[in-house]
Amino acid sequence: MSDPDPLIKLLAKPGVHSGTALGEQLGISRVAIKKRIDRMVAEGIPVESSAGKGYRLSKDIELLDADDILDHIDPSAHSGIDLEVFSTLDSTNAHLAGKPQVSGKLGVAVAETQLLGQGRRGRQWISTPYRNLMMSLSHVYQAWPQNPSGLSLAFSVSVHSALTSLGVHEAGLKWPNDIVANGRKLGGLLVSASGEADGELKVIMGVGLNLDLNKEDRKHIDQPAVDLKDLGYKVSRNQLVAEIIINAQEMLNLYPQSGFAPFADYWNQNACFINEQVRLFDGTNEHRGELLGVDKDGQLQMDSAKGILKFNTSELSLRKL
Repeated sequence: MSDPDPLIKLLAKPGVHSGTALGEQLGISRVAIKKRIDRMVAEGIPVESSAGKGYRLSKDIELLDADDILDHIDPSAHSGIDLEVFSTLDSTNAHLAGKPQVSGKLGVAVAETQLLGQGRRGRQWISTPYRNLMMSLSHVYQAWPQNPSGLSLAFSVSVHSALTSLGVHEAGLKWPNDIVANGRKLGGLLVSASGEADGELKVIMGVGLNLDLNKEDRKHIDQPAVDLKDLGYKVSRNQLVAEIIINAQEMLNLYPQSGFAPFADYWNQNACFINEQVRLFDGTNEHRGELLGVDKDGQLQMDSAKGILKFNTSELSLRKL
């Protein structure tokens, strides 16, 4: 399923399009076209105008497209994916949380623009429309898997592996749910689970990745941020979505039998600050010592003056000393 803005789709076609021609195709006036385009530009959508000729979408924009995403996935897996692509959505996580799960399918929602996207601790997730990646996936387990708290770390492995498969090698994992590069935030994950202890468990996994942030949006981000463009990369957004879907499907299918254990080595090999001196703050107490990585259950380990400490809460602040 896809709901792209019809005007955006027209502007993305080759050539320059006059306001009159666009209006005729959409059944509205040339003045109405100009007002919509002015609003798009104000929202950060890169529409180029040429006096006396018309408009076009910036050439470096790749629209998210359901068919293009599925083209990067083995056709035999298509029947297990319920994919939706939106021009605008309040929140991909909230959309999947409120939507009945299609039996036996991985729910996937991808949006060009999120109005109420959230990061960790309720922070707003800020992302330039049509240039970055905001998506969520949902899956229902008929019975609770072992150690469901490790699903967040396992999903971070899925996302990191997707980036690596497209040639991005600077990215690292930072406890509990960040993707970082050069000491700055490249992306974040937000994972939730709900259900009865003796029944189904619905898991929703959201991810936001910075591919190309504009200057105005960077002003509103309250921590050091980086995007793939800063790192010298331009990747296909549709292919990146597909790689995350492929990896997440594999992870979600494996997890009930094995828990987090098969993902621990990958996480440790790609995590920040391993074997370095760090500070951990759990909201009440501060702990200092050498970061050892995670164990097979996904618990973060530290070698401190008090011995080996283990943490399994996501509400930890981790800083290098």
